[in-house]
Amino acid sequence: MCINYFWSKGKIPKKIPVSMEKEVKRLSKTKSKLECLKKAYKIIDKNFYGKSINFFLKFPRVFISDVSKLWDYRFGVGDGYLHCNQLNFLLRTLLIKSGKFKDKDIILVDHIRKIIGIHQYLIVKINSKSITIDVYFSRLGTPFGKRVGSWFKLKTIV
Repeated sequence: MCINYFWSKGKIPKKIPVSMEKEVKRLSKTKSKLECLKKAYKIIDKNFYGKSINFFLKFPRVFISDVSKLWDYRFGVGDGYLHCNQLNFLLRTLLIKSGKFKDKDIILVDHIRKIIGIHQYLIVKINSKSITIDVYFSRLGTPFGKRVGSWFKLKTIV
């Protein structure tokens, strides 16, 4: 794939940065899957942000797939911006590494927004419930459990 983590799930790395491992350890101690998901969402939300215009301004960044390089864009180390697919990859990594989730619990949905924008969000399954996660737009007012609108869906990756 020319743009990593669109059209297919990225492989969860065996080795992750030490500072990310500390977050995973905290997540593994949560009492429920929902608590783990909310805390992982907050970790990504407080350390990164998404903004549509940056898709174009920081386009070359979309080709980065190394978890350590992505993690180093967090606030305090980098400028905080990552593309939606990269934020979702980091969130998936935190959830799966916590031991609370399996890859089959997380569905990626790629869709078209406003005719020209490709966007990805997640659907996380907890028991019989599905929770939509769109952390890319969280700082722009999209709350936990919601997503931005779409023109049409391109692909659902289970």
